[in-house]
Amino acid sequence: MLKHVRRATLALTTTAALAASLVAAPTQAATPQASSSAGWLAGQLTNGIAHNDQYDIDDYGLSLDIWFALDALDVRAGTRSDILDALESKIADYTTYNGTTYSGPVGKLLAAVETAGIDPATYGDGSLLPTLRSLVVTSGPETGRAKDDDAGGADYSNTIGQSYSVRALSLADDDLKSSTTTYLLKQQCPKGFFRESMGTADDGDFSCASGRSAGTSSPSVDATAFAVMALRVARAHGVDGIDDDIKDAVTWLKAKQHKDGSFTGNGEPNSNTTGLAAAVLAGPAPKAAARAARWLDGLRVTKKLASDGALGGEAGAVAYDRKAFRDAVQNGIGNDRDQWRRATAQAAVGLDALP
Repeated sequence: MLKHVRRATLALTTTAALAASLVAAPTQAATPQASSSAGWLAGQLTNGIAHNDQYDIDDYGLSLDIWFALDALDVRAGTRSDILDALESKIADYTTYNGTTYSGPVGKLLAAVETAGIDPATYGDGSLLPTLRSLVVTSGPETGRAKDDDAGGADYSNTIGQSYSVRALSLADDDLKSSTTTYLLKQQCPKGFFRESMGTADDGDFSCASGRSAGTSSPSVDATAFAVMALRVARAHGVDGIDDDIKDAVTWLKAKQHKDGSFTGNGEPNSNTTGLAAAVLAGPAPKAAARAARWLDGLRVTKKLASDGALGGEAGAVAYDRKAFRDAVQNGIGNDRDQWRRATAQAAVGLDALP
């Protein structure tokens, strides 16, 4: 349990709380493969934090990725509590840098806190929800956009961060849940996919259409998956009229699956992208999700591989791609541990789609 028991006063129903997870909580125990990966992820934490030994930094964003994976699989409640307990005193370190407050991290941490059933007013200094609200544009063509607060004008907000903001504000049943959802939907293109960019100051309406001439409306499996997750939470919390938008995005995702089950992101098939897609498709398209999960399982370190040799003790870890897996079989994970952690955090939930 959390060190300070603070159950939410957000009136979260059981259904809504489940919908807030990365995907709906499993109706049965996680598959052995997913559980193995969850165990490996838990072993990558030190006092609830993923520490990057190569660069000697604490990676709070990755720590949350692990939290969302464990929560979606409904496993290791103690580890999940450890992560949020550890981050409670690190809010400013995670969400701000050199005076700039970043909307993506604020929304991501707030979504985790609310999903855990914690009243955000009692978490840290209680500023997460007010801060996110202050970052949402309330007038003009960018209405509903959660933007970074940079005095110099720089803004790195994108569709993935917007998706977390939609989830957080929907869970809080905040008045801004509708406008942030509307802005997220502006990033959906006619074919159903979501772009990762949300436009720059030069855009007129900050939509997929306006980004075509600027080259900022390329399809993204990752952004589409995160957007679908967010829209499902928004729908569960009373945002109406988005069923067709969700359906179009899922249809597009299914069409982008390769014959071997994988999905491409950053120009190559990889476990991060495939894991996200599998998690989203598990409900509406279980066969497609299972194909993706089988591909992911081919990149997972089995008990046999982990019994000795270069991958000794690494059972459950998932490689980013085929090359990374082959290299690790010969040489171990080595300095690529950060990549393996990120890959496993998103692949673990996808592995739960195995029959």
